Amino acid sequence: ESLVANEMEGELVTAGLKEAAKWLDVDYRNPVLSLDFGTTLAGRITNDQLPYSKVIGSFCGLAGAIPDALVSKIVSEKYPSVLDFTSRERGRGRVKKEVVKAYAEEVLSHLRIEKVKSGTRFGGSPVNVAAARRNGVTLIGVDAGDNMSDLPKIGQIGEEIAKDAGIHYVHHVIDEVSASITERLVGIAKDEGLLLPDTKIGITGRAGITGRKPELVLHKLSDLFERNMEKEVIFADDALARGAAVLGRCMHQFGTPSNPIGGIQGGGCILGERVKKQKRNI
Repeated sequence: ESLVANEMEGELVTAGLKEAAKWLDVDYRNPVLSLDFGTTLAGRITNDQLPYSKVIGSFCGLAGAIPDALVSKIVSEKYPSVLDFTSRERGRGRVKKEVVKAYAEEVLSHLRIEKVKSGTRFGGSPVNVAAARRNGVTLIGVDAGDNMSDLPKIGQIGEEIAKDAGIHYVHHVIDEVSASITERLVGIAKDEGLLLPDTKIGITGRAGITGRKPELVLHKLSDLFERNMEKEVIFADDALARGAAVLGRCMHQFGTPSNPIGGIQGGGCILGERVKKQKRNI
């Protein structure tokens, strides 16, 4: 059953993070927690069950839409995003950490980061809570007020930051907010008992890996788990596209042993031949 509207995105992102990890020399296989901070939030939590792992958690709601709202009254575009907030507009100047954290907390006060227990929409994303419950999947989401109702208030905070503290504070606040959202999402998964001792965490998307976000996320997660998380968290660009490539490769080259998609016309499954060849090469 479909649990959230962008469920396939969470599936592809998880596959893409697994592919990206091959370049990082990290064994990012199940159990994993994957997070995609695009405009909307997507991702999965899996366990270590064999031969097929089970999805035990799914993410939904808002992600990049939150920093987009923060700059909405600063940039002049009709449909503003952080990408319109150019380096010239960012400005330069000294930054006080306590001021950044104060504004970040003000933004976070308008956000609901929680386990989704009821309703048909959360953060603009259609959700099926009953189906999730039947399938033993915990839905965790991010919303601004009630189904995005507080996004305009976040825009007003951004305008206030630029006017009172200086426009150069805006990106620092965005990084702090995004890192705090990540910490709270992972914290909920931890409190719900969804994380195993060896669960790896993967993060992708413009609102998760740009600026100082990776540095802040690692610091916050290390505090959350009370251990150094540098070798347990990976950051990758465009995991959605990577996952689509993985899906295409698997589907077009393999299929199933009894009904293969790959290989040549009239031939059988090629997986066995490839395994033999790889063993010879090793």
